Amino acid sequence: NAAFNLNGASLNSMSILEYINSMKTLFEKLGIEVDSDSFEIDGKKLYSLKMITGSINANIYNHMILFEENGELKLISFNCIEKDMDEWKEVFSFMSNSIKFK
Repeated sequence: NAAFNLNGASLNSMSILEYINSMKTLFEKLGIEVDSDSFEIDGKKLYSLKMITGSINANIYNHMILFEENGELKLISFNCIEKDMDEWKEVFSFMSNSIKFK
């Protein structure tokens, strides 16, 4: 699955890095290990969160890309079942790195 939320919520006075750290802390309090990273495309800083979450039938691999634009949070989310994640990780990374900014 791939989902794009580009109608972003306002960050108000919170920086995107504070938001990312809050999300990471919340997931870790729930016992979910989070791998975080940042990268740059066209001079824009993007943040990556990767984790495995549980569901009723299978564990889910989640890969989120977050960035700020005009004071709003933008989110791109990819997920698949854990047993297929090795096959899809490369696709998610390729898609993430294909994002372009004007």
